[in-house]
Amino acid sequence: MEEVIQETNGSGDEEGCEGERARDIVEVAEVAEEVVVVDEEVMVVDPLPVPVKVLHKEGLAALVQWVADDGSTGRAIIPITELKRDGVSPLTLAAGMPGGEPWSEIDGIDDVLEQEFYQRGIWEPEDMLQLSHLAQQAIQQVLVVPLKKRLLEYSKRVSRR
Repeated sequence: MEEVIQETNGSGDEEGCEGERARDIVEVAEVAEEVVVVDEEVMVVDPLPVPVKVLHKEGLAALVQWVADDGSTGRAIIPITELKRDGVSPLTLAAGMPGGEPWSEIDGIDDVLEQEFYQRGIWEPEDMLQLSHLAQQAIQQVLVVPLKKRLLEYSKRVSRR
């Protein structure tokens, strides 16, 4: 797909280019449902809108939250003009400024634990301080319980030798 996009990015050369436009189109295409090439023009077919909950509006921006197809929760700051009655385009959500602390950037915290924090309402450092009991529950569920299970299974297996 990237090859087609680069060949049709308007540069006019057969090899395509690594210019900003080609890269931008590829990034958008990764989020889009479908990329169509018509008469050497790349068209991104906008997928169905995603239902969102508007958490806050300020000026021309809105903080929205949604549940993705995989069950994960996302937040982003998007232009208020992108809010539609039936939801927001996934392309807009992907291009929005991420909302919430990127917990998975902290050593030892993976995407699963980050999502568990988000599910429990722990989005910002202030939330972590105020909801530390919920953070502890998330850590217990994601890290401690599976580790304990693996240790018990290992111990049973080794003790049978």
